[in-house]
Amino acid sequence: MHTIHPINTKMLHKLSANGIVLLYIRISNQSMEPNIRKMDILMVNRSVLPKVGKIVLADVNGEVIVKRL
Repeated sequence: MHTIHPINTKMLHKLSANGIVLLYIRISNQSMEPNIRKMDILMVNRSVLPKVGKIVLADVNGEVIVKRL
């Protein structure tokens, strides 16, 4: 079982206000373990272009997936 740590919402709001992070998503499965675990929260900057070898967020037929490109 993984420990769920509290989220520093003050930091998240500060990042969002500066235009750095535009989207937060909570992981619901374990397909990216050990790097990203179920219940982790990802901060996604939608202004960064996807690159080979990097982790990306994608909408596939209405389902959001997180995979390494």
